[in-house]
Amino acid sequence: MVQIFSYKSNLKGSVNAAIKYKNQIYIATSYGLYIQKKLKEGWVFELIKNVNFNALTQYQGQLFAIGSNGLYVLEDNRVDRIISEPLAFNKTCFSETATPKAFFLDNQGGAYYSNLIPPYLLHKIQGNNASSFVNFFIVDSLLLLQSDNQQWYNYSFECNNPSNQCCLAPLQTVFQNNQTIINGDTLSVLNDKLVKIFKTGAAENIGISDSGQRIVNVHSVFQPNYQTIVLEKGFKKRDLFKQKKLYALDNTFEINGAFIDSDSSVWISTSQGLIKISADYIRHQNITRPSLYIFSIATQDGDKAHALYNGIIPETINANSEFKIKNSSTIEIILSSLDNFNFENITYSIKIGKSKWKEWTTSSKFILNDLSPGRYIVKARVRNVYGFESPELKFVLNIVPDFFQTKIAKVALIIFILLSFFSFYQWRNYRHALERFKLESIINRRTEELVKEKEKTDNLLARVLPRETANELKETGKVNTQRFKMVTVLFSDIQGFTKITDELNPESLIDQLDKFFLYFDSVVEKYRIEKIKTIGDAYMCAGGIPHKNRTNPVEVVLAAIEMLYFMREINLQHNPGQNIWDLRIGIDTGPVIAGVVGKNKLSYDIWGSTVNTASRMESSGEVGKINISGNTHMLVQDYFLCTYRGKMPIKNKGDIEMYFVDGIKPSLSTNLSGFSPNKELQIQLQFLRFGDLEEFILEKLEKGLPKNLYYHNLKHTVDVYTQVELIGRSENVTLEEQLLLQTAALFHDAGHLIDYDTHEEMGVKLAREILPEYQYSERQIEIISELIMITKLPPKPRNLLEAIMCDADLDYLGRTDFIPVSNMLYKELHEHGKIGTIHEWNELQIKFIEKHQYFTNTARKLRNVNKNSQLENIKKWIEKNKL
Repeated sequence: MVQIFSYKSNLKGSVNAAIKYKNQIYIATSYGLYIQKKLKEGWVFELIKNVNFNALTQYQGQLFAIGSNGLYVLEDNRVDRIISEPLAFNKTCFSETATPKAFFLDNQGGAYYSNLIPPYLLHKIQGNNASSFVNFFIVDSLLLLQSDNQQWYNYSFECNNPSNQCCLAPLQTVFQNNQTIINGDTLSVLNDKLVKIFKTGAAENIGISDSGQRIVNVHSVFQPNYQTIVLEKGFKKRDLFKQKKLYALDNTFEINGAFIDSDSSVWISTSQGLIKISADYIRHQNITRPSLYIFSIATQDGDKAHALYNGIIPETINANSEFKIKNSSTIEIILSSLDNFNFENITYSIKIGKSKWKEWTTSSKFILNDLSPGRYIVKARVRNVYGFESPELKFVLNIVPDFFQTKIAKVALIIFILLSFFSFYQWRNYRHALERFKLESIINRRTEELVKEKEKTDNLLARVLPRETANELKETGKVNTQRFKMVTVLFSDIQGFTKITDELNPESLIDQLDKFFLYFDSVVEKYRIEKIKTIGDAYMCAGGIPHKNRTNPVEVVLAAIEMLYFMREINLQHNPGQNIWDLRIGIDTGPVIAGVVGKNKLSYDIWGSTVNTASRMESSGEVGKINISGNTHMLVQDYFLCTYRGKMPIKNKGDIEMYFVDGIKPSLSTNLSGFSPNKELQIQLQFLRFGDLEEFILEKLEKGLPKNLYYHNLKHTVDVYTQVELIGRSENVTLEEQLLLQTAALFHDAGHLIDYDTHEEMGVKLAREILPEYQYSERQIEIISELIMITKLPPKPRNLLEAIMCDADLDYLGRTDFIPVSNMLYKELHEHGKIGTIHEWNELQIKFIEKHQYFTNTARKLRNVNKNSQLENIKKWIEKNKL
């Protein structure tokens, strides 16, 4: 859009200049200084100062105006005259230099200037041969003055001579045909105006051609986003620009100046008003955009140059074009535009990778230095004199690194360094490991020697003392005496040993005794009897120490039978004439005191009346017989055949009954032999040992079970133990099966000592650790483990024993105390986070009871009725307590 502002917009007089200052347009006219304002009805102009103003400029943040009567400055919309000399000026203007000056020409031919800084003094311009001037023009950094004798002078703006005389010099070139050339520019004086026929890089160019036609050429200063516009009317081209007629003015308009606004609009000062040509209007003019090509790409490395691309072939250069360049210090790119422009009015810019666009420059050559290896997208563009930019030209520079700069080389170097460090580290570790190995070898050798010596000491100590007593001695350095209530003491003696010693040489005697006693040692070890000592031909041992047990009377008598049987076999193998080794054995059962005596030479021994009685039983016995006291007979009479011998007086004990053991009862011996126990006797012995096991486990459960086991407590274990015995007898299980059931009942919840969630597995673990001490076989332990695991819900028994175990474990379902027991189970599960509310628990109980069944006839007879009634009670409770 083109707008003309004149008197209708309150703008009076010939518009001499316009400028934008602090985002407002100020206009200098022959009538005064105006400011543009926006109202509802449109743009209007407000008069600030009624003076004939010729020019405007801004310097150091201030706006200056020059008029026919002096220099003015604008401050807070107030215009003040800062030079008020009593002179009348017929021509004034500002220079467009870095430090602008105000120039005046008065009616008397005097030329003056003033700096735009305080104190704003007026200086007269004069030379040696010139003091009166009729005209002056300002061109770039030149002031051209015409004297009254038509001589032209050049005045330097940069001159600091106070007299100003040396600053004025005659112009070497003269105007011919109204034209002259200064600094490469062609100038012409027409109609009292200085015209540049050709000018490069100027912000504004206003003039009149030699044909007298008015023309305004407005050029950008080649800043980013700054348009270049050319306006002309009937102009005969004298330069190489492709000028386009954008807007025409008739001959009545006299153009005094123009400037380009920040939005690329053009303001033209004319004699008939202010003309605004909007940027939209300019953009819609059909001006061809320039094109851009690559002229050449070359690399420079030292004195060596290498051309990668030469010639303008537009079809081959596009965004996918890639130029591979070996790592080079310098890359030279030359661009070219084929449009018919004067090359000095074309500017170029380039962008490398992610960097910013370079400043516009008239040079088409770009030097890229020290680019790092990599792929760079290069963008280039060109701008013509009108400010129109070409489409971006894109191509790729692929800077190929040297091998040692490649990723592979870097990775290889890193790997090499890491391997070097790793190798060095490994070598150091190897050296340290070697040293450690040597030290450890020495330590291990010494330790092994110490261990061997310790083993020898331990073995020697174990031969002298019981294992527990030896451990106590090693740990504390002393052994406390112990009192045992039921210990069975055995004494054996060889009849006529004194006579035999006289007849046999010592070596044979020792060999024979060693043979006997070695066998006796194996027998007592078999029955876990503790050997006490040997004195000459006497052999003393005791059962029930250091571990208390209930089977020691039977086990000691069985050991005595084996000893006698061995001696009989020895005598049967003797040749006629050889000595007969006749053995007497005496046994008594009762309390003893056990302990270690001696300091340098330790000895484990027992004391008490039981020891004395056993010795008397041996001495009162007969060859080839086992003589036992009444105390022992009372404990073993169910297993052995015995013959009453009568009574014998014992000091401090009175008369004591004596019995000969004739052998094992036939029903309890193998093949009715009387000296070898059969399986039934072994089971009965296991039942005796089970009493010790029961006492041990129940004590362990009572002391070790957590306090928050309200159901799986000692009472539950006793209940299950009782039920397996009851159901087992009713189901006619064998004695061994009854033993296994009762043992499994003891261990089935013992795992709670270790872990709640896996108590069955932990119970099996405890059984495998403890039962071998009570002489359970591997087969028996395996069956017991299966019986423990079968209690894991849901019950799925595979045989009668497992069915009995399952029924005994869930016996409470059919008992009259089901409700309190169930509540205890809920409380326990709730505290362990296994169940939520009581309603959820009862619903779970109903589902479980409905699916549950007892597996044995005994349990079904005893508990099914009650179980069904409990189910009904739970259902009624739930119905009653529904929310």
